[in-house]
Amino acid sequence: MLKNYIFIFQCFLGYLANATNPTPISNIQFLSGATVGTEVLNLASPGQLLSSNTPFSYNILNDATAVKLVIDNGDLSEVILRGISSNGALGNASITLSPTSASGRVRLDHGFTGTVGINNPGTVNSNIMTLLFTNNLQVTDAIFNLSSLNTGGITWEYSVIQLLDATGNPFSAITSPGWTLGANGQYNVGPGAGFSGMAGVGNYISASKLTVTNVGTNTVVSGVSGPNDNLSSFGYSTVGLPPGTIVGGIRITTYLEDVRGISNGSSNFTSSILDFTISGILCPTIAAVPTLSEWGFIIFVMMLISSSSIKMMHRKRFQQFSSL
Repeated sequence: MLKNYIFIFQCFLGYLANATNPTPISNIQFLSGATVGTEVLNLASPGQLLSSNTPFSYNILNDATAVKLVIDNGDLSEVILRGISSNGALGNASITLSPTSASGRVRLDHGFTGTVGINNPGTVNSNIMTLLFTNNLQVTDAIFNLSSLNTGGITWEYSVIQLLDATGNPFSAITSPGWTLGANGQYNVGPGAGFSGMAGVGNYISASKLTVTNVGTNTVVSGVSGPNDNLSSFGYSTVGLPPGTIVGGIRITTYLEDVRGISNGSSNFTSSILDFTISGILCPTIAAVPTLSEWGFIIFVMMLISSSSIKMMHRKRFQQFSSL
């Protein structure tokens, strides 16, 4: 609730600074341009998201009209993309914003090269992609088209998807049967066929183990892709969020575990965001938006000033009364 009031006040400050009214947006789709250069997130020379977790900001909407931009017009940015990649032995992982749509505009690439010396070495690669909405965009509905999260192959690919709250944090901790944190920092699924489905409010796991067979032998064989390998309408209802909830973004973590046998060769996978659609309010704000703690200090100072003013007013009235 406090975030709502702060957003409203920020809109008021933004109006004073930019003379631009808050504008409702409804079902605007991004990463969906038919050709290169048809929107800001579909540029011919996009930013590349590497393991440094460096944020890349993108100005995707016209602040005055709320129309999707083809090129950056110099006003405020609405989206931040960043990524972290981790490579195990013989592994490779990277995250890029691609101008083509063949295998996904936001691509998480991960694989293992060469051959292994032992069966099922268990090495893990990971890609963590975070898409955040900035302070001047309040998103109250979002649908993401996600691809290749838990694909069949000779290594085990699985993914964790989390919608983030207004502060950029998960709505809840991950909870699912047999789901534990592994020694390599990845999550492990217990014995059996794995797990696919909601894993706490805001969280979803696509981790079927039927994607790979004959693990532990010299020759691992590709299985069938998980039932939720593709999530074309990943949104509020998928992860138990009430309609109208403010969403600050999405985090996708894809793991690739090396379960190959000594007779297997290289293995490469790609998971993707194909496009996303959002609704909410676009509200241009002043350049520097105070944090919650800064707002607390501002309110405290305002209360002190107000208290001092009241005391001075009473003192003047007392002096006037005494002089009678």
